[in-house]
Amino acid sequence: MGIALFIAAASGMALYLSRRELQEADQSASVISAFIGLAGLALAIYGTLADRPIGSTSRPMNDEETLAAAKKKLTDLVSQQWHTEATIRSLANPRPIPISWHLIDDASLMDHPHLVGEHLLTFNGSSDKVADLAHAFRRLHRRRLVITGGPGTGKTTLAIQLLLELVPDRDPADPVPVLVPVNGWDTSVHPRLQDWIATRLASDYPELNAREFGVDAAKTLVAHGHILPILDGMDEIPEPARAAVIFALNRWLAYGDQFILTSRTTEFAAALEQGGGVLRAAAVIAPAAITPAVAETHLRDCLPPVPRHDWTPVWSALRDGSCPHLSRLTETALGLWLISTVYTARDTDPTGLTDTARFPAYAALLAHLFDELIPTLIADRAPSDNPAEPFLPRHRHDPVKVRHWLTYLAHHLTCPSGSTDGEDGGQGTRDFAWWRLAATTGTMTFATQLALTVAATLLVASTLGLAFGLVDWAENTYLEEKDQYLGEFPLGIGGVVGGLVAGGYFGFNVRFWVQDRPGYADLRIRRRSAALIRRFMHWLTLGLMGGLGLLLTGSLEEGLPEAGIVTIFVWFGLATGPPRPACPVRPPRTGPAPGERVAARVPGRGAAAGRRRPRCAAAARRPGCRTRPAAR
Repeated sequence: MGIALFIAAASGMALYLSRRELQEADQSASVISAFIGLAGLALAIYGTLADRPIGSTSRPMNDEETLAAAKKKLTDLVSQQWHTEATIRSLANPRPIPISWHLIDDASLMDHPHLVGEHLLTFNGSSDKVADLAHAFRRLHRRRLVITGGPGTGKTTLAIQLLLELVPDRDPADPVPVLVPVNGWDTSVHPRLQDWIATRLASDYPELNAREFGVDAAKTLVAHGHILPILDGMDEIPEPARAAVIFALNRWLAYGDQFILTSRTTEFAAALEQGGGVLRAAAVIAPAAITPAVAETHLRDCLPPVPRHDWTPVWSALRDGSCPHLSRLTETALGLWLISTVYTARDTDPTGLTDTARFPAYAALLAHLFDELIPTLIADRAPSDNPAEPFLPRHRHDPVKVRHWLTYLAHHLTCPSGSTDGEDGGQGTRDFAWWRLAATTGTMTFATQLALTVAATLLVASTLGLAFGLVDWAENTYLEEKDQYLGEFPLGIGGVVGGLVAGGYFGFNVRFWVQDRPGYADLRIRRRSAALIRRFMHWLTLGLMGGLGLLLTGSLEEGLPEAGIVTIFVWFGLATGPPRPACPVRPPRTGPAPGERVAARVPGRGAAAGRRRPRCAAAARRPGCRTRPAAR
């Protein structure tokens, strides 16, 4: 709108000056500018006095109502986000894998039982009956829980299940569970967990920054104990950082502060040893190995009632243990999910699962399943243009290209940012954020920067040169006083010089684009018209009053025609003063947003691809290199 007003004002002023004498035009512009400036000033003062938060009701909300509204909004966002993610991961298709959880056997990894809870002996449950585990969690003295286990045992999956169970139908006084990757917590910057969680809430859920929730809604929710942090993947951070996390949790958590933490058992034990002791009043649980009977029952549930192929050899091998590689594979949630995805989902012939000659080792069988995973998932998800099916692809993907893309993502997430072997580095963290990819892809090369700089310089220089040249031509054609602005120096040359300077500044800054974080802006107009009008009048008044001041000063002292200066200031105020969004610009969430897929995670088992750091150079050099997820 500012550009349109600029063009309209420029055309109108040029037509006005072409039809009137210079002195008459100057006097008319002076009077008009004075009246418009005073009117704009009055409107600006009125807008300032009448200013009130956007979206407020007829009566102001008190602190309790505002806090309750913010908590309700966060609850809805978290519920929608993770129900969507659970659907994408197929956590209940056909039903959750029944993994049994119990208190960890190593007593040195948990605090005194009487400090943890009075009913610890009953803290047993299965992931297909997560309501029982959620009930046991609520009965803990301080509601602190650590979920441990080996690779692929379903730690993150259980954390998501608990989150979904704790969100709905809960006591209004209970906190809102919020899952965040622990690798984003820098204890040197935020020693207290509460401060970091408040920062993450403000960035991951920018809707909380709306004015209707008051100032620092995220910080207030955390300070009042309305947030249950679920810290996922402590084993993914460097060893010194794990010890720092343990120390910070023990040092800064108050009596009523709650949390859920997931970590591999070995890394958790090492962190406790280095961090100064056990986590205070926290229950520590671990999974039991999936029994052959449970594995057979789950796989039968995944198959059609009448399978096309004979699964009898598989059932026999599970019962008598004649195929140890298959038995070991089905002891974990990851192994069961791989078999159900590759074989049962499409009712593929399972003969190869028990072929010890073809797969003489466990690693060979696991590699086979990973090799078949990508083609199976692509073939199983037919493309669809139906908006009601947002989780299906819009076109058929090439499995070879998908493998190459995922290999690069694994390299990007697991390899450090510095390069020591001639290969491109990654981001050095498994907290995937799509906007960080540009910094490691090599897209912004010197040639790209130079091309963008030249294009921007030519565009700006030609535009300013043409505009200033037209002003110079109109001045010398229609005005009696020639060359009154820059003397005999052509204005067009000045515009070209200004364009070159602007282009150089643009070129200097374009190299920093890959480091920028995207922002959040609320572009909705509904219920914000008053704010838009106030912002518009503010900049209009600024332009009018600036031009009016120069007009009066020039007229009183030298009597020079300053109508052009007034017009320039008015144009500037309108063209550079677009209404700003009601919500401040915030970085987007790094966790999965509603409707988004989490890249580089295995559907259904929650671990990032390449959880164990691979050899970066090999992963980058060999497109066929198997960079496999070791799910949690």
